[in-house]
Amino acid sequence: MILTKLNQRILVQKKKKRSKRLNKLLLSMKLIILMVFATTLQVSAETFAQTISFTGKKVSIETIFESVERQCNYVFFYNAESLKNSSPVSVNLKNVSIETLLQESLKNQPIRYYIKDHTIFIVRKEATVSAEERAAVFFQSQQKSTIEGNVKGEDGKAIKDVSIKVKGTNRGTVTDMNGNFSIKAEKGDVLLISSLNYRSKEVIVGNDFLSIRLESYVNPLEAVVIGGNLTATKRKADVSSITTLTAEQLQRSPYQSVDQVLTGLVPGVSVVRSSEGGTYSSQGSVQIRGAAGVGMGSLYSGKIAVYVDGVEMPGGSYFLSTLDKNIVDRIEVVKGPSAATLYGSGSNGGVILVYTKKGKKDLMSIDAGVYAGWYDSKWQDKKPFRHMENFNIKQGFAKDFVYNIGGSHESAQTYQPGGLNRTDNLFGNLTYSKGKFDVTLGGRYNNTYIEPSRNARYDTSNVAYFNKVGRKLLDTINYYEQASKSASLNLGYKASDFWKHNLVMGYSSASYKSRNREKYAFTPGNSVSDNLYTEPTIRYFNALELGNKEAFSVNLLTGVEYKKQVYKNMFNYQPSGKATVYADDVQETTGLFGQLLLGFKDRYFLTLGAREDWDKNIGSGHVFSPRLGFTTNFTLNDFMVKPRVSWGKGTTAPLADYRHFAGPNPSNGSYRIDNPDIKSQEQAGWDYGLEVYSNSGNLKFEAVYYNNIISNAFSNEFKNGVVTPDPNVTTTWKVINIGKVANSGWEFSADYKWNIFYINANYSIINSTLKESQKTLDPNYDYPLVGERTFNNPKSIVGAELGANLPKLFRARDRFVVSVNLSRQSDIVGSDEYKSNMIFAFGGKYSPRNTMTVFPGANIYNINLAYSITSVLEFSAQCRNLTNNIDPMHFGRTSVGRGWLFGLKYNFNNFVKQ
Repeated sequence: MILTKLNQRILVQKKKKRSKRLNKLLLSMKLIILMVFATTLQVSAETFAQTISFTGKKVSIETIFESVERQCNYVFFYNAESLKNSSPVSVNLKNVSIETLLQESLKNQPIRYYIKDHTIFIVRKEATVSAEERAAVFFQSQQKSTIEGNVKGEDGKAIKDVSIKVKGTNRGTVTDMNGNFSIKAEKGDVLLISSLNYRSKEVIVGNDFLSIRLESYVNPLEAVVIGGNLTATKRKADVSSITTLTAEQLQRSPYQSVDQVLTGLVPGVSVVRSSEGGTYSSQGSVQIRGAAGVGMGSLYSGKIAVYVDGVEMPGGSYFLSTLDKNIVDRIEVVKGPSAATLYGSGSNGGVILVYTKKGKKDLMSIDAGVYAGWYDSKWQDKKPFRHMENFNIKQGFAKDFVYNIGGSHESAQTYQPGGLNRTDNLFGNLTYSKGKFDVTLGGRYNNTYIEPSRNARYDTSNVAYFNKVGRKLLDTINYYEQASKSASLNLGYKASDFWKHNLVMGYSSASYKSRNREKYAFTPGNSVSDNLYTEPTIRYFNALELGNKEAFSVNLLTGVEYKKQVYKNMFNYQPSGKATVYADDVQETTGLFGQLLLGFKDRYFLTLGAREDWDKNIGSGHVFSPRLGFTTNFTLNDFMVKPRVSWGKGTTAPLADYRHFAGPNPSNGSYRIDNPDIKSQEQAGWDYGLEVYSNSGNLKFEAVYYNNIISNAFSNEFKNGVVTPDPNVTTTWKVINIGKVANSGWEFSADYKWNIFYINANYSIINSTLKESQKTLDPNYDYPLVGERTFNNPKSIVGAELGANLPKLFRARDRFVVSVNLSRQSDIVGSDEYKSNMIFAFGGKYSPRNTMTVFPGANIYNINLAYSITSVLEFSAQCRNLTNNIDPMHFGRTSVGRGWLFGLKYNFNNFVKQ
């Protein structure tokens, strides 16, 4: 009887009494079979595409073997006796082949290796694999039953080359092209399932056939982002602060518009609802780290640059409310001046990158959903009703073409009385890919129509003013309409494996219309306002990749961009109905940009970038914006750690009408004064980050500290009692550079997944204060004074989500997903609408100071439930603001109360061969 200890994990065979004749017969048969098998081992080691990394000082050979098994689909076969005379080794290799790692680790060792399929055999140099070792393994394998199974991904597609191992042994195999496998195991054994780009899984053997599903997983440091680089970059090399939201995360939110979805999901980002629409899609403005706005009424308060599929949306985040989340594949929120440097003027606080859904060549997919719900309103006896429909079709055809088309419609009565909100969205794209060329033609149309609700807080007031302007009595038929459209062409050409070219051409427009036909309007006749933005854009860049990742690598990006934004603001406020152009602005920018990314051993990365913009609205006519950053990554026990630091500078040019336009402003009864001396707003500062990921993929943690200075910050200046060309107007306003703003803060975020449960949480602290003033401030009138916080910025933001994914809830193929979400924006400094109206009602004098207040914010709890009845049919239920909290928030307006939405979604996927 043979006693052999294999890999210190093979169970020791107990001695059994057998007759000598029977033992010799069995042993002879096994040795003959194994000798035939041994001849197949004498082959050269094969070359494999998988790469692995290992760093360690004076570690054992077994430690290296275990690391290899964790990183790829290979198992080791060896006798523990063979390793007794091996010595500890020091290894520092990054992204090398398995052979390179083994050769480096085993040199000067008394052992060698052979590779057969996905098994690595370790033997002594002075001997081949002994007959006893082979016989023992063969004998042991005969004591097990054959278990068969199949492995598929979340999409139902078979996965090949999946590693299947019996836990506690060295027995293993891999799946074939169809995802099938067979292995010797007993019931009760645990199988370790692992594959590249999928989460590892443990399965207990209970049946003779196992059907296994794996969840997609990509090493977070290998994931690709665009961020502040304009082109695809691996996360491990990126120095920016980026938060990425997936389509799955967006669908769990009860909001429909993209701006509202960001609430509580992105650290450092706040959303201020600025319309009285009273629905979940009401217009809002977005702040990134408090970097955009300074004083009350600042035209740049909340204006963040937005790019949809590489084309800038004119008007920025003011028009995010027109984008429906159902058209979005992912969103990247890029924060800080360093991250936004390459995007040019207007991006100094950050940018929001939106990527719409695309089709796949081998997939035909149909999604369609119908939804309906209501509000539990504290202001109305009847429950306001809402409904929504959407669809999305994706399909590949003619081998090289893929199309995607989708749209949605939503109509909702408002939480407060008298309002209506309606949104319509349509988008589509067509992609041609063949050889070195990629061509994508895309377009979208988004429209939001709002009839503002009555502010029900005034319903109990006896002040005549509130009756007069219709805030108490519903005698108004005002409405607002926002729309955005775009058409784009994206051309990609891969000249070689290391040189790529990209050309983006687009035309986009955004409009905002208001109609005021109140019975008691401030001005005679109908008051009409039309705001129109149009912007053609063309951007070319090429990326050159040189060097060896195992040593030095060089990525060079160079490009040029031209964009021309035209803004028109037209009023019709005269009894004759004659339209007057109030503001007509053209902002034409040409930019040259470049970035150098240097890498060493695929671990240390240095980024150097810059952009030069020429714009007639910039004081000197041109501006230079640089950026730099450094990052590295290393392994610490079971974690991957990535520290990073970056610095950058960005500029926002003033609009042309800041300098040149003067005249009456009928929208607020003031007189506009031009400011020919206004300068560009600039922001510069540092960003420090630490990212930590567990090797298992279950944990992610990120901490960020930023410290920026905004120079020549834009703000609006109002003055009362001033003589103007219009004898009926005694209030003036103009856009000024108020001074310097100190902008700093902390951001913390963490994601953790355990079994079927997951939790995401983030917490942000924002300190945005006026540091220096370029004008003399009146403490009885102006806000902010030096040292005071800027408007519309919360002091802190909290977001958290707890959820669970339950497979096979009632049936073999059903699935249940549940999540609870919390968001809160605390201590927002802003103008109280109620205070302002009381001043007007009693003839008082308006000033930023006497309307300023601090709103404590409100806790908003949301619930999402989704039950997949079959693989193609899903029932969902969502509740927004579960506690019906209507505490005053932005501008003193109440939060939208509790609302329900129920729906059915049909999803059909069919993989086809082209």
